[in-house]
Amino acid sequence: MSQQRTTTRWIGPIILAQREWPARAYLKAQLEEDGLWVVAVPGPSDALAYLERWELSPALLILDLARQPAGELSRVLELLRRWPDVPVIVLKSSMLAGQPDVEARAARVLVRPFSIDDVVRAVAGLLRG
Repeated sequence: MSQQRTTTRWIGPIILAQREWPARAYLKAQLEEDGLWVVAVPGPSDALAYLERWELSPALLILDLARQPAGELSRVLELLRRWPDVPVIVLKSSMLAGQPDVEARAARVLVRPFSIDDVVRAVAGLLRG
């Protein structure tokens, strides 16, 4: 897994914050099969803790806004504030109210129903630039 050194932090993995473990596991497995470094965590608080502990900057953030506890929105905003140049893919439910601040910052917003392949294509498109 290649890393690039920045002035203060290592460029790190794709961070996948997804509450549902089966979806998290399937998506992580597919992205890793495509040769990507993925860290899958249950929520934004876990993503922040991981990145801080290892002093990494994420290559990409995949944030599932559905089924996140209300308090996690502040952690999502913290992720976006700390890494303003990192591309973000937002996964959301069509049944729940959106988060306009978060969605405005996203490079891609995928609304359920979507497939794992849809997410993989979005990741590939963003990483290609």
